[in-house]
Amino acid sequence: MVTVLDGGLATLLEARGHDLGTGHLWSARLLATAEGCEAIRAAHGEFIEAGAEVSTTASYQASAAGFLSAGINCAGLIERSVEAARAASKGSAGLVAGSVGPFGACLADGSEYTGRYGRSRARPRLPGEAPDKPAAPEPGKTAALVDDAIGRASEVTSAVAEGALGLEAVPWLVQFQAPRCAALASAGCDVLAMETLPCAADAVALAAVANALRHPCWVSFSVRRDGMHLVSGEPLAAACAAALSVPGLAVVGVGVNCCHPSAVSRALAALGAVVDRLRPSSGAASPHVASGGRSSLASAVARCRRGDAFPTVLLAYPNAGEAWDAAARDWVPVARGEDGATPGLDDWRRLAEEWKAAAAGHPLALGGCCRAGPDVVAVLRAAADAQRPASNVA
Repeated sequence: MVTVLDGGLATLLEARGHDLGTGHLWSARLLATAEGCEAIRAAHGEFIEAGAEVSTTASYQASAAGFLSAGINCAGLIERSVEAARAASKGSAGLVAGSVGPFGACLADGSEYTGRYGRSRARPRLPGEAPDKPAAPEPGKTAALVDDAIGRASEVTSAVAEGALGLEAVPWLVQFQAPRCAALASAGCDVLAMETLPCAADAVALAAVANALRHPCWVSFSVRRDGMHLVSGEPLAAACAAALSVPGLAVVGVGVNCCHPSAVSRALAALGAVVDRLRPSSGAASPHVASGGRSSLASAVARCRRGDAFPTVLLAYPNAGEAWDAAARDWVPVARGEDGATPGLDDWRRLAEEWKAAAAGHPLALGGCCRAGPDVVAVLRAAADAQRPASNVA
C-alpha cells in the first residue's frame, strides 16, 4: 500500500500570492499572524483535497534565532504550525507531520545544499545571534533530552567506519534541534518529518533526538542526481545506516526529498537494501498493509507509539525537477530532451509506477516537495489507488 504525502507547502503559498521573503523563516514567517495561519491552513486543505494523507507543518525553517532576526516574538509559533495543519485535516484520518529542516536551512546561506557544517566541531553563528555571546543554559527538561540524545548518538560507530562519515557536528546539532523537535512533539504532531538533510551528522543528531523523545519520526535525505550520495558527498546507504543505528526505534521511515525525480529509483533501492540488512524483520517480506483503511505510514506510526514491531517505510517526495534561475530569482522548467528535463503530469504517473517497483515490496510513501503542487499529489493519489486492495489485513 502506498501512502500519499503532500507537496511543496511554501511554494504553493508563494503561488497563491504570499510573500515569504528571502530571510531565515520561509513559510514559518506566516505563523506570526492570524491571516498567515489561515493561508497555511488553506494550503494544507488544497493538498488534502487532492488526496494527501499527510499534512507537513510550516516549520521547516522555524527557529528562535530566525524569528528573532525578523523581529518576531517566537513564543508558541512552532506549536501554531501543528495547529494549522491539524485544523486543515480535521474530519479526516490524515497524519500531521512536524517538519524539521536541517541546521543549514536556518542559516539561509546555501549551507543546506552542501552540508559542509557536518564536519565542524563548532557551531556557526545563526542570524540574530550576537557574536561572542554565550549560549543561554538549557532548561532542565531540554538539558536532559540533549544529554540522552548525545549519549545515543555516541553509540553510532560501525556505520561511521563503513562510510567514512563526518559526525563531528552531532553534539551541537543535537543542542540546536532538540528544542524544535520537542515543541513539535508537545504540540501533538503525529510524526516528526526530519527532511532535506544534506549530511549524515544532521540525520544522526535528529534520529537521536527523536529516540530520546520516544516520538515517531522519518529521516529524509537530500541527494545528488545519482541518487546514491548526499549533497555533502557522503554515501546515502552509510548515512541511512548511521541513522538507523541510533539506539531506539523511533525512526519509522527513511527516504529522500527535494531531489530531482530522476534520482528517486536508485535512492529507494539503496535505502531498501539498508533496511533489509539492519531491520530484516521489517523488510519487504514482512506484512505491511494496514488495517481499517489506514495507510502503511499511519500504521507504522501507531505501532511505534504502542511499542509494537512495525515495518520501516520508504519515502520519496522529490521536487518538480525545475532549475533555479538566479538572475530572475525564479524556477524555470527544463525543456524535454535536455538533461534533467522537468517531468510533466504524465511523467509523474510513469515515475510513480517506477518508484513502486524500486521499493521492492517495502511499504512506500510518495509525495512532492518544492514546486510540486496539488496537481502532482492528485496524480500520485490515482497511482496509489490503482493498486489499493479491496480489503486490508493487519
